[in-house]
Amino acid sequence: MTGIESRLTAGYPTLIEDYQEAVATAQAAAAAYYTGSDSPLTDAEYDTLLDAISSAEMALIPPGDIIEHGLFDAVAAGVVVAGDVPHPTPMLSLEKVKTDEDIEKFLARLVAEGETEVLVQPKLDGLALRAVYRDGKLVQVVTRGDGRAGEDITDRITRAQVTVAGLPEYVESRYGVPSHSDFEVRGELLMSTDDFLTTNANRIASGKPGFANPRNATAGSARVETLNYEVEMSFVTYDHTITNPDDTDAFDFADELTGAAVVDARDPAAVLAAIEAFGAMRADYEFPTDGIVLKAATAAVRDELGTGSRAPKWAVAYKYEAQTGETVIRNIVVEVGRTGNLSFTAVYDPVSVDGSVISRASLHNTSLIAEKDIRIGSKAVVYKAGDIIPQVLSVTNDETTSPWVPPTEDADGYPYVQRGKFLTSTNPADSVGALIRYAASRDVLDIDGLGSEIADALVNEGLVGALDDLFRLDATTLTALPLGETSTGGIRRLGQKNAQKLVDGIEAAKRQPLNRIITALGIRLTGRTFGRRLAAHFGSFDALLAASRDDLLAVEGVGPERADVIHAGVQRNRDVIESLIALGVTSEVERDENAGAAVLAGMSVVVTGSTKGTKLEAYGRNEMNELIERHGGKASGSVSKNTSLLVAGDGAGSKLAKATDLGIETITPDEFAERLGL
Repeated sequence: MTGIESRLTAGYPTLIEDYQEAVATAQAAAAAYYTGSDSPLTDAEYDTLLDAISSAEMALIPPGDIIEHGLFDAVAAGVVVAGDVPHPTPMLSLEKVKTDEDIEKFLARLVAEGETEVLVQPKLDGLALRAVYRDGKLVQVVTRGDGRAGEDITDRITRAQVTVAGLPEYVESRYGVPSHSDFEVRGELLMSTDDFLTTNANRIASGKPGFANPRNATAGSARVETLNYEVEMSFVTYDHTITNPDDTDAFDFADELTGAAVVDARDPAAVLAAIEAFGAMRADYEFPTDGIVLKAATAAVRDELGTGSRAPKWAVAYKYEAQTGETVIRNIVVEVGRTGNLSFTAVYDPVSVDGSVISRASLHNTSLIAEKDIRIGSKAVVYKAGDIIPQVLSVTNDETTSPWVPPTEDADGYPYVQRGKFLTSTNPADSVGALIRYAASRDVLDIDGLGSEIADALVNEGLVGALDDLFRLDATTLTALPLGETSTGGIRRLGQKNAQKLVDGIEAAKRQPLNRIITALGIRLTGRTFGRRLAAHFGSFDALLAASRDDLLAVEGVGPERADVIHAGVQRNRDVIESLIALGVTSEVERDENAGAAVLAGMSVVVTGSTKGTKLEAYGRNEMNELIERHGGKASGSVSKNTSLLVAGDGAGSKLAKATDLGIETITPDEFAERLGL
C-alpha cells in the first residue's frame, strides 16, 4: 500500500488531497475487480482503504468536500458499464462482515425475524451473470454490470472455443425431453482448479501470457472479442425462476454444489466453527473462493428483511485473511512461448502459503519485474492470487542485490527484440511465430506483407502450427483474419485485398529454390549458408531425408556436433518436409542446362563494395551467394590465399587492397555479370 489510509486517519495537512487520492485508488481497484483486470490492491488492502475513507468522511472531511463515489452503495463503483441490457430486478452484491461481533449481530437480526437456520457456504469468486432461456434454449447472457444493467456477452459464452459446465445451450428434462419453459438463472461464472489449469495451459500454448488468477481468466475469456484457444469454465446457479422441477436437473445449484452447511442461527459458536472449518480446508477447494456467505435459510425471512440499494439484508459475506509468506528469490527462469514471446518465472525458496508449499511465481513480463524491482536475492512477500496462483506481492532489496537485466539473446546467438510489452525471440527453432516470421523474410521465402502482426495472428488463430500449414491458407480464410481492435473497439481484419496479396506471395514462395525452402525449416545450426550447402550437396529433399549423420559430415563446414543437430532437425521435420513436397513446394535443385552454369566451378568468389548502378544492383547478399553457387562456385565473405576471384564495387576498401597484394584476379560487378551471361 501507499500509506494513504494511514495519512487519512491521522488527519495530515494534505487531508483533502489524500482523500481524493484514496477515492480514486479505491475506484480503480473496484473497476479492476469487476472487469477482471489486474487490481492495484489486494482484497485486504481494498477493505482497509474503504474503512479509512469511511472514517475520514464521518469525522474529518467537510461535507462539501465529500465525493459521490458510490464505493459504499454501488455494486461496481468506478465501472463504466459497457452494456445497456437492464435487469428485471437488480443483481446485488453482499455486505461484508469482518469480526465475530459483526457475525453475531447479523445472526441476531435473523433470529429476531424468526429464523432458526442459517446457510454457511463458500463465497465463489467469479463473474456474476444472468442467463435467459426461451423454450429451453439459452438466448441471452448478461453480466451484472452496475447491478441495474449489464453487458450482453451471449455470443462470447456460446462460441465454439468455450465450454461452460452448468450452463447448457439447450435444457432437457431427466427423461431427455426438450424443455419448453421460459425462465432465467442467475449465478457465478468461474473456473474450477481444473478449468483454470487447462485454460491457462491452452492460452500459454497459443503464445499469450498466462492469466494471473482464475477470476481474471474468467472475466478475460468471457469478454475478449477474439479467442484462439480452448476455454473451460463452470456456472454455479444461486437464483432462478424455473417453474418446471425437471428443468432444474440441467443446472448446478450453489447450495448443493458448494457444500453449504445448515447451522442453527441461534448458536453463534456453531456458525463460527463452520466458518473456521471451511477456512482450514479451502486451499483444497475446487472453486476460487475468498470467504463464506451467511444467509437466511427461510424464504419468508428473506422476504421480510428485503434488500437495500446495494445488497440483500438477509445475507452477508465474511472474507478470510489473505495469507502470505516470506522467502528469497533465487532465480528468474526465461522460457519461450508458441509465438516467440518470452515468459518469466521467479524461483524462490519453498514457503508454505494458504495450506500448500509454493516455490515458483509467474512474473508475466519485464515491465512487471522492473516496476516491482525484483532481483536475484530479493526478500519477497508471496501470496496465492485467487487462492491458487502464486504471485510476488512485494520485495525488499539491500546492497547485496542488483537490478535483474533481461537477456538480450539466446544460446544460439539470436537476439531478443521488444514487441510491445513482450520480449520476443527471433530464433526460428524456438517457436512457431518466430519460425513463420523468419521464413517469410526477404532472404528466405520473401513473402511480401507477411510481417510480425500477421504471423502472430495466424498462430494465435490456430491456422498455422508448422511451416507446411502456411501453404494451405486460402484467401477466404485470410480475409477474416482478426488483427486486433479498431479505434472504436471493433475487430480489425486482414480484408480481401490484403488476403489475396498474401496468398499470391505464398504461392510464389513455393517456387523459391530448394536452399531457401531448407532454410525456412529453421533447423538449428543451418541458416542461409548451410541451406545453400545442403541443397547443393544433396540436390533434393528425398536425398536429405535419407541422409545419415555420416552423410552430413561430407558437407563442407559440417562437423560432428553440427551433423548431429542437423540430422535430428531434419528427421523431426520429416512430416513437414513430406507435406511440403505434396503441396508442390520446390523439392529439388533446379538444373541449369546452360553451358555457363559451371563457369565458376572450383572457384572461391568474394563480392565486396557497392553494386549500385550495375547489373548486379538487384541482388542482395543472399541472392548474390545463391548466384555464385548456382554457377558452380563457392561464396566467401573474406579474402585469403584460397580466394579465386574478387568482384569489387565502389568502396571495396581493405578487401581490394588485400586481393591486390595476393595477386588475386579482380573484376567489376558488370564484368562479373557478363561472365555469368546475365
